Amino acid sequence: MKMKKKDKKAAIQLSMSFLVMLIIAIVVFMLSIRFLTSFWQKTDEIKLALDDQTKVEIERLLKGNARVAIPLETKKADRGESVSYGIGIRNTLPDEFFKISVHNTGLFIPVENQNGDHVLSCSGAECTITGYSGQGYEGEPVILYLVGRGGEAKIEINKQDSIVIGMSSMNDAPRGHYIFNIEVCSGPSEGVVCSASNYYGDSPTPSKINLIVT
Repeated sequence: MKMKKKDKKAAIQLSMSFLVMLIIAIVVFMLSIRFLTSFWQKTDEIKLALDDQTKVEIERLLKGNARVAIPLETKKADRGESVSYGIGIRNTLPDEFFKISVHNTGLFIPVENQNGDHVLSCSGAECTITGYSGQGYEGEPVILYLVGRGGEAKIEINKQDSIVIGMSSMNDAPRGHYIFNIEVCSGPSEGVVCSASNYYGDSPTPSKINLIVT
């Protein structure tokens, strides 16, 4: 039985539509693979080491009255560069377990408009800018970060330890001032979950670190 001309045309259109959808799916898949490869390569470049100056300053601050010490809380870096921050903790509580993490929101102040700021949303290992008019940045990661040792530390009472947080901007990240809220929380057992009730430090609010991308 011969296929009618109308049915044949519909079949060709269906085949063409399927082919176009398949090509689009392949392109999206390849772009996703490229992005993830670039993402993890960039993450691997983040520094998780403390320089001697930072170690000395942490020791000095913790010997005083500080319970949480971030001696060099503001750093400058070119786009694509990696920097590290040292966070010292001196335990004065019976709790021995601590969680150090980058809070899920911060601020971004673009270099061209120092009077305005935008929400910096951080989750997992990346931060994105919300509400920034710069082209191509909405929803795209601009900052990658890692917290040493998974952000967990066991510190006995009257002892101290330090954690490293590494930050790196993407190569095309907008220039400006990035402000991150750093949570240090304590608990009696492993798997500490941060909340306003168990913030640890010299203030009831999270500490801050600053990255100025030039």
